[in-house]
Amino acid sequence: MKFYGGTCAFWYVSLNPLNESYTVELMSQREGNRKDTREDLARRIAREEGIEFEEAIKLVVPCAWEEEENRLLAKEGVKPIRAYMRSKPYEMLQDPSKDKHLWKGTKAFIRAGVGLPHMALQDELTQEAIDKFTEEYMTVTKPPSFNDSDHPLESGKQKHEEVKALKEKWGADDSPTANKIIPVNDYWFYNKKFRAQWLVTPLSKVKLWRDDFLTRDWNSLPEGCPFYEIGSVEFFELFNDFNPILMSICDPNGKNVGSLIASQMVLEIEFDWFHPTPRMKELIDCFKRWIDAGGCTPDYENDFVRTKQEVRRRIELFKKEPTLPQLVIMTYLHLMYGWEGADIGNVTIRDLKPYLMEKYPVRFPESKYGKSNSGTKSRWKSVFKEVRNWVPLAIAFEQDYKNRRPRGMADNDNLFDSAPSNVPDLS
Repeated sequence: MKFYGGTCAFWYVSLNPLNESYTVELMSQREGNRKDTREDLARRIAREEGIEFEEAIKLVVPCAWEEEENRLLAKEGVKPIRAYMRSKPYEMLQDPSKDKHLWKGTKAFIRAGVGLPHMALQDELTQEAIDKFTEEYMTVTKPPSFNDSDHPLESGKQKHEEVKALKEKWGADDSPTANKIIPVNDYWFYNKKFRAQWLVTPLSKVKLWRDDFLTRDWNSLPEGCPFYEIGSVEFFELFNDFNPILMSICDPNGKNVGSLIASQMVLEIEFDWFHPTPRMKELIDCFKRWIDAGGCTPDYENDFVRTKQEVRRRIELFKKEPTLPQLVIMTYLHLMYGWEGADIGNVTIRDLKPYLMEKYPVRFPESKYGKSNSGTKSRWKSVFKEVRNWVPLAIAFEQDYKNRRPRGMADNDNLFDSAPSNVPDLS
């Protein structure tokens, strides 16, 4: 069987394990210069392979915006080495002074959202180039330095020990990417098993979701719209790296056509700390003038007004009380951003469950979400199903959790059996 889609980056595989049905609502679209939707790609697979649509949709991989992504990479002059979600946590968006990131040397390469953080490397590396890279970005290759949290999950110490124990159990890994540039065998993403389950599979789901947003809004733009006239490459550059928590607030189900543009307009009004880029503000002003001058049809204008109203309503709901998936996304970003200096692993579902019950006992009560209660599994599943669209949430290697240190050992409680203490306030 053939598979469809792909990328130039090594971390992608052709199979995307999607298990749920997918629908999206679209307003009327242009006839030309459209992007293939996930359904378009699935129908093509179904037709060429002679299989049912429900099976074909599981084989779709993120490829609709591959050309734009590659052109953006070429424009920035960077070579993709690896990528996973490195968005700023919500509390740091609110107050940038809380950003105490330890990864000072490479912080400039951390992007703001779903877009990829890259390291700038030359294609043909001389010894001089390698020495310069090692000197400037030593934090990439030296042993991990943990942050100053006294909690083992937040500091990264527990994840580091877990990864170390698993790699010792599995033995040497003959990864084709290991030792190609600089010796980085100590880092989890060069191990085949970790890369497949903690990076490739969850990241593919996130990128498909991102592509759905981009394709939906791009296809809905009428000719003459300023955001259409800039072309698909700049459109991708403007919107591909939206912050997952902000977009999950504005359009949690991905059904409000035009929400990428509307969210920029409404977030600036609702949050005094949110500021669109100068280029975005310029295009928004052009967009407003285009609508006021009657450049679009009444149907498009009415649909966009409804989208703005819905985005505003969603933001107000978030201010009153975040949804459970939004709390999980915020927690994931908080933990991952804190680990970035050490680059020690990915946050798993097993990490999050006890942490969330401790941090939000009213929203995740032990009586409903504790592991010994009936219905616990289905409750957690309903929460994490939405979260996986927004952040590359990993699944633990459950058979190996015996490698975690026993419950009650000093400085490293077993997170599978007990909830953590000393959880910081993210509100």
